[in-house]
Amino acid sequence: MIWLIISLLAILFLGALSSLYILNKLNQAHNQNRALLEENSLLLQENRKIQLLEENLKSNTVLLKRVLNLVGVSSDQSGTFAGSGQDSALSVFLENSDILLNLGHPVYEREILDVIPGGMPSQGRITRGFNPDDENLSRRHFGVDIVNKEGTKVYATADGIVEFAGWDDIFGKMIIIDHAGKKVSEGFKTVYGHNLVNLVAEGEVVKKGDLIALSGNTGKSTGPHTHYEIRRSGVAINPEPYLKNENFSIGN
Repeated sequence: MIWLIISLLAILFLGALSSLYILNKLNQAHNQNRALLEENSLLLQENRKIQLLEENLKSNTVLLKRVLNLVGVSSDQSGTFAGSGQDSALSVFLENSDILLNLGHPVYEREILDVIPGGMPSQGRITRGFNPDDENLSRRHFGVDIVNKEGTKVYATADGIVEFAGWDDIFGKMIIIDHAGKKVSEGFKTVYGHNLVNLVAEGEVVKKGDLIALSGNTGKSTGPHTHYEIRRSGVAINPEPYLKNENFSIGN
């Protein structure tokens, strides 16, 4: 009888040990599984971060190309950038580190693009180009002439403030807009000359595409046209690369 009781107790003890062993193994497996799940979750988060960085990089690269194209720097298929001859505007971008740091921010991106002149200021045909270094002083020309009908609408090619709106002995009724936004230290200025009438006043804030004048034949002019200049840091630069900017279209 005693041996039977001892045998039963031994069986129960061994059963309890087996249960504890199995329970311990189950706990270990559960902990390992939980650790794997946590590790997998971290990996998924890291992968998502990498994906976001890749997306931002692609977006920033596209924006970089757009801005450089706007200021006269084209990119080839290898991704390198080439200046547009005498007026390579790459320095405008690279010298402003805060622009580079904020690429991809939609509001900031819009501000950058809107203070860079782009597109034709008026409809018409270019009959005289940029020629600042001609040996004959009378042939030097610091902008482009766009022939059109008198009264053709003239539009601002970038956001800015009207610095001058009045009479000039050479360009007749003329407008100068300062585009030196706080986001671009080397700001641009644009000049619109020979207007029939100026439709904005000095100190007025204008947006890209705003109607600012009607073209005319005032000042020293041989026929109705718009004289258009772009200046950077006070120096006239070739407007033609900026006229081709597809980011901007004039009003109707």
